[in-house]
Amino acid sequence: MNAKKKTTIILSFISSIIFLLMIINVSFNFRNYGFKSVEDKALIVSDIIKHSLTAHMVNDIMDKREFFLNELKQSKYIKELWLVRSPFIIKQYGNGFKNEMGRDKIDNDVINSGVAQKVITESLFSDNTFRMTIPYKASITPTINCLKCHNAKEGDTLGAISIVIDMNELKSIGLRTVFDIAFIAFLVMLLIQIFTGRFITPYMLIFESIKNVMQKAKSGNYSGRVKEIGSKESIEVAKSINELIKRFQDILNEIEKKIDIFLSHKQEIRSSDPLEDVKQTISQLSDLYKFKRTIEHDISINDIYQRLIVVFKDKIKINNFTIIESNKRDKKIDIIYSSNEIYCDILKNDCRADRTNSIVDSCQFKNLCTSFKDNSKYYICLPYSISNDLNLIISIVSNSEEDNIKLTQSIHLIDDYIDSVKSEFITKKLMYQLKESSYRDALTNLYNRKYLEEFIDNATIEHNTNNINYGILMADIDYFKMINDTYGHSVGDKALKIIAKTIQDSISKNDLAVRYGGEEFIVILYNCDKIRLLEVAQKIRTTFEKQKIKADNGVIFTKTISIGGALLDNNNPNFWKVIKLADVALYDAKNGGRNRVEIFDRDKARDDNFDEDY
Repeated sequence: MNAKKKTTIILSFISSIIFLLMIINVSFNFRNYGFKSVEDKALIVSDIIKHSLTAHMVNDIMDKREFFLNELKQSKYIKELWLVRSPFIIKQYGNGFKNEMGRDKIDNDVINSGVAQKVITESLFSDNTFRMTIPYKASITPTINCLKCHNAKEGDTLGAISIVIDMNELKSIGLRTVFDIAFIAFLVMLLIQIFTGRFITPYMLIFESIKNVMQKAKSGNYSGRVKEIGSKESIEVAKSINELIKRFQDILNEIEKKIDIFLSHKQEIRSSDPLEDVKQTISQLSDLYKFKRTIEHDISINDIYQRLIVVFKDKIKINNFTIIESNKRDKKIDIIYSSNEIYCDILKNDCRADRTNSIVDSCQFKNLCTSFKDNSKYYICLPYSISNDLNLIISIVSNSEEDNIKLTQSIHLIDDYIDSVKSEFITKKLMYQLKESSYRDALTNLYNRKYLEEFIDNATIEHNTNNINYGILMADIDYFKMINDTYGHSVGDKALKIIAKTIQDSISKNDLAVRYGGEEFIVILYNCDKIRLLEVAQKIRTTFEKQKIKADNGVIFTKTISIGGALLDNNNPNFWKVIKLADVALYDAKNGGRNRVEIFDRDKARDDNFDEDY
């Protein structure tokens, strides 16, 4: 039901209620007024009769009272009139004319109680009468003393007069009056309805139109417009609202276009309300901005990875995922993080998402990726190109196809967060590479002495805090100068690269290999004892002596290496001193015939090789 119909019904209902209340009120008031008027007339007539009868008695003409009463009965409004004598008056004077005794219970009640009574007989289609029975009581006044003539006491009821007054004319007047008022009220209400229809209806129509437009806008449809109808003022109101809605719609569309530029992918599933979409997009932009500002102050790529992990878990609500880093230049794949079991045998087999640079979704085709081991699971693998050399793969595993499909709705969020870290990834990767290059020997790619100095500071703290022992090896190629002199420096460099690779292949990932200078190398073995120290040293020595070195002129030769070792423990807690001890042991290996390993032994150390105060 529209506003116009509602307004018309409400106004009609209110008018009808007012009309009925007014008629009822007028009728009730007029009725009460009529009854009061008739009652007053009855009291006046009774007073006239009382005074007249008193005069008749004083003048001793009581036998003439019937003439007076008959004259009163001729009055227009008096329908009936009779006198009633009290029992003691009847006893004193008799029944009077026409048996002036009580005709009914009302007469008797008034004689006995001395209280006037009135009875109203009213009907819409028959005679209406008003009867009043009024008592006459004995009284003493300066001019009249009722006790002289009657055997009574003051206040006794001497008799009563019953008067019946015709109310038909009063009823007719009342009905005509009520009808006239009702007619006038009807005309007034009709005028109000006409006024409402002519002046208020256009505003009601505009109101209804505004309501419809607002309902559409509430559901996200801002294309609705208010109808321009009615008076000049209502048309101006409609135009103003329409202009405001159009401006709001244009600005909203413009905002949506602008902010979508900052997101890599628009959300595929939109709500029906563009305003809600803008709100969600701004919220997403705010989160991305705060995330990006945060990672700008992070130190390393690992810090960024940790923040991505938190976002995936807490904000995107991904529970089972793996972050994989693929280095194209080194053709190396590293698993950075896995929240649960690693389902991909990616370190041994090919990564389809990385190779094709496209999303791999198990819902599209069963057993799509041959590297995925568990066919009872569902997965989505998302590849991202960070730089020319670096790719990221986000592998997400689900327990059901439904969960996997739901995850596709979050891909746009993952895309935006990965895009937000790209520049920081590249920057921090470059900084890491620059730092690494300053710590690396350009020829062998082993760590250099600068890195060793920083490493020793940290390793010393760990040794003192956690009681971790380190093994130190000092290695030197035997007769290295002869290679340079005989075959040239390029061949010498080749020999250095071979020994560097031999050392790297002989130690674990927790150990450290350093080119200390020239043909000297230092190896630091983590959590090492004397047995392992000797085993690693012998492995390096025996492996290197088997390596074939090819000179530029085609000559193939082999070389040997001498190694000295010492142990950093509670007896020797100073790193630099232990390096010196390893150097002393290397000196002993050289003097002992070369191509051998010597582990520092304080008891066997010569005084000229070991300074106690070092």
